[in-house]
Amino acid sequence: MTDPISKAGPLAATYATPVKTRSDGVKAPVVKATAEDTLEISSTSQQLQMEPGFDTAKVESIKKAISEGNYPLDPKKMAQSFAALEKMINSSFAPESGIAQ
Repeated sequence: MTDPISKAGPLAATYATPVKTRSDGVKAPVVKATAEDTLEISSTSQQLQMEPGFDTAKVESIKKAISEGNYPLDPKKMAQSFAALEKMINSSFAPESGIAQ
């Protein structure tokens, strides 16, 4: 089975960097990736990928407070936040076509 876009089979995939133009206007050569290319991720990067980007204990305490009815929710503030979000979303679309700009 081949890819309908690249016409390459599953084992024939090759990747190339985009063509770049040097400052003198000459196109830089395209370098193709080979099977020997490798990527090494540092232990710090691996650790960061495994950890969540938020405080799970705080999230759990807020969930618990909401379920117990002890978390102060301000309906007016929530409505204002939703209105701001809607305004941001609507401003990213062309009004006549409905297509994102």
